[in-house]
Amino acid sequence: SLLLIDGRALVDCPPTALASLRHSSISPSDIDTILFTHWHGDHCFGFPFILLERKYISDRGGEKILHVHLPEGGKERLRVLCDLAYPGSLDQSMNQVRFDDREEGEVNGTPGWKFERFAVLHDEEVDPHGYLLVHDSGFRLMHTGDSGPCEAIATRARTCDVVVIELGVPDHVDTPYHFSATKLAILANNCPETTFLITHTW
Repeated sequence: SLLLIDGRALVDCPPTALASLRHSSISPSDIDTILFTHWHGDHCFGFPFILLERKYISDRGGEKILHVHLPEGGKERLRVLCDLAYPGSLDQSMNQVRFDDREEGEVNGTPGWKFERFAVLHDEEVDPHGYLLVHDSGFRLMHTGDSGPCEAIATRARTCDVVVIELGVPDHVDTPYHFSATKLAILANNCPETTFLITHTW
């Protein structure tokens, strides 16, 4: 559930984010932007670890600003998460974070990209969204977050060069909140010019 764009922007921040960055020899202080899709743990529980690493290792001087795009109300969710993980230790680090709950506009901290955040079909309690990201070059990338088939994804997928999408359940699991292989094949066949990259392979 982690996507790195241009070596400096993350879509979501799972518990494995820090290990993934280290595996790719990327310093957490090189991350300028995080865009959150929703509040399930596999998409956001890595946030405190990123802040803690930056505070004590890669940005000890507190010189780097971290830009965070998220749905309205997400800032408080992340504050609670950080306080649960490391009570009192990340208060100063949170001052180095710039939160932005706009639904569209320029991606803060990562030049050359514009975004649109849109609601998708998943557990409503975690405020699920996807992102359509458009580069100045014209390249169009969509990250669906976690979602089942819905009009918001289907209409945007046709216009994209690449779609990052979750394949959360096998065909015999009947749920509206995730794609199965058959449901994803239907979408992909309707978008023959689009490349689909799969996450959450059950």
